[in-house]
Amino acid sequence: MENSLNTTKSSTEKLSDRLKKAIRYIKGNTEYENQTLISEKIDFGRTNLSAAINGDEKYLTEGLISKITNAFPEISYSWLLNGEGEMLNAPNTETLTSSPYLARIEQVARHLGYSTVDDFARRNLEYKTKKQIDRLKNASNADITPLTDITKKNDNINFRWLLTGEGNMLTTPQITLSDLQIYEPDEIDPNDEYSVPLLPISAMGGSLTGFADSLDSRYRLQRLKVPVKGADWAMFVNGDSMAPECPNGSLVVVKRINELAFIEWGKIFVLDTCNGNILKRLKPTKDKRVVLCESINPEYPPFEVNLDDVFNIFVKVMCVSF
Repeated sequence: MENSLNTTKSSTEKLSDRLKKAIRYIKGNTEYENQTLISEKIDFGRTNLSAAINGDEKYLTEGLISKITNAFPEISYSWLLNGEGEMLNAPNTETLTSSPYLARIEQVARHLGYSTVDDFARRNLEYKTKKQIDRLKNASNADITPLTDITKKNDNINFRWLLTGEGNMLTTPQITLSDLQIYEPDEIDPNDEYSVPLLPISAMGGSLTGFADSLDSRYRLQRLKVPVKGADWAMFVNGDSMAPECPNGSLVVVKRINELAFIEWGKIFVLDTCNGNILKRLKPTKDKRVVLCESINPEYPPFEVNLDDVFNIFVKVMCVSF
């Protein structure tokens, strides 16, 4: 059985203060954002950890200190135990190596319009902690989870290229608006899966604008050839709420999904609603019939839409900027 530290009351209070500081650091800088997760990580009862934080000598043991510093090696054992030195250990520069993937991650970030990897991590991958961002920057053969995070959020990024550098960065050819053939068809070829109608109104990135009536006139619309199969619509973006991924003036190509079967949360969708169309990233809410619509541009606040007010949902399959 572990023995409590042999300390005076004043030193015990100082130790508990250091423990509180360490716990605050862990919550704010790692994926272990609450005391329950920390307790599970260090294999120490949550109630007992709370008692230790509150200065209970019974639980303020060297064993607890070891559990914390083993699970979170950035925290100094000597500092936590005795108050010696700084809370965080200095990185061992002799063992640090550059991530073999960082250059390609930076290339992806630039392609998507982000100036830094940090900005890309926070806004695109929605990483919340410094530990997650550092994990992205230091991605290695032993931990390629950040690479799968990138391709899950951005399905036009080629995972094989990201992993090996072989092939093209994009799963579909990189094209510009001038490469697209816009035409007015005399008749519709139902077997042409690469031809989509071009909506005569803009998809307002951040605003509502009606286009439900346009759905009935799709065969009177201009069409264009796109390099993806089975898409349903193409439309221009007006507004910067979805920048940098879908900037103002870009063209998005979308495909209808069955929202009753599956919505892949976190991807960008167009909602065809009773009040118009909405281009947003979708997130779930506690109410299964309500979705949270988030902008990429942080200047635009999120809002909720009831699925009862939605006629159709379309997933973005590509975006063409020019």
